[in-house]
Amino acid sequence: MGLPTYEDEKAVELIDARVIELLKKMLEGEVGRLDPYFDPNAKYGYSYPDANVVLKRLHGEEVEVLELLHKLGYLVGTFHDKVYLCPFCQSHHLHLRLSCPECNSTDIRQASMLHHFSCGHVDLEERFLQRGRLICPKCSQVLRHIGVDYERPSRVWHCNQCGYIFQHPVESFHCHRCGRQSSKEQVVEKRIMSFTVSPEAAVAIEDGKLYDFKYYQVVSDGLTQLVNMSYFREQGLKEVARSVRYGNQVTFVLIRIVNFPELVSAYGQTEAERLFRDFAQITNNTLRSCDLVARYDDVSLIIQLPETGPDSAIFAINRISYNLTRSDIWLEFTDPRPVIKVSMVSIPEDAKDYDELLKLLEERIETSGLVVGMTEQSGAGR
Repeated sequence: MGLPTYEDEKAVELIDARVIELLKKMLEGEVGRLDPYFDPNAKYGYSYPDANVVLKRLHGEEVEVLELLHKLGYLVGTFHDKVYLCPFCQSHHLHLRLSCPECNSTDIRQASMLHHFSCGHVDLEERFLQRGRLICPKCSQVLRHIGVDYERPSRVWHCNQCGYIFQHPVESFHCHRCGRQSSKEQVVEKRIMSFTVSPEAAVAIEDGKLYDFKYYQVVSDGLTQLVNMSYFREQGLKEVARSVRYGNQVTFVLIRIVNFPELVSAYGQTEAERLFRDFAQITNNTLRSCDLVARYDDVSLIIQLPETGPDSAIFAINRISYNLTRSDIWLEFTDPRPVIKVSMVSIPEDAKDYDELLKLLEERIETSGLVVGMTEQSGAGR
């Protein structure tokens, strides 16, 4: 089945398992209407915290996901607010600049004008004020009654630098992010919406489709029903970038059945695959909902542990080991027994990018990985 023509790459990039989960929660009533909240640190000045509890995107980036779902018809949008963005960098941190059309100074102020009927003089009201009374600076007559002696025809702007009097200041916007200036005609207008789920979302999820393709074929592994490496890599790149930028720890774990070929020879391919499925299910069920497990290759799983340092990662590995060695299926394999090796890499301490951490995981599992299922144990590659 071919992908549709509208923003194909963007849809594949943004639609993931957590998007499906959000739509399901909205359909089931667990998550209600998604209202935006003012957030000066978010990309467009608004964020959707209720949505991001499920989506787990970088701060403010959930807006793009919701807007795509709205455009695809899976969410219904209602107007909430309007923001204006810098046309050069898309920042909402804009400062309105009112300036003098004569000298471009922003040292301007509003003032009232007076018109003296008798002599016809028109000037700033402040120039009529003398000793608490209104006295015409041209003919020195005292002005007592508005509508009889004088009128206030309008309010104007006055430049304190050059003295110029004008009706309308020049309006422009200064961006505090990129430092560039734009006119009010140039700034980008963006509508901020509240979202509710549409009936089309239920149909799409029931059919296993979003954006006119079968989603499970895109992100899941057929044998284990875990996410595949394509999806894991996408999420891993984001998590590594977040870790390097903000300094929060994330640990990646490679866990491998090192004697899998021997198990195939002893028990057969079908039984060995049954063991691997159990291996994947137990590993996934042992971890937190925010952790991510994928099938790395025919004999290995890879795990992403957000907000987790080395010590906590070792604790998670020990829990997995404990649960594996007490599995009914695991206990059926006695001669030979499955042997598990584990390695781990913590970001940002051990590596700075995704490909570097994969290489390091492979090196460590070959040299000094933690061994499970044997009496002898060594370090986890740390």
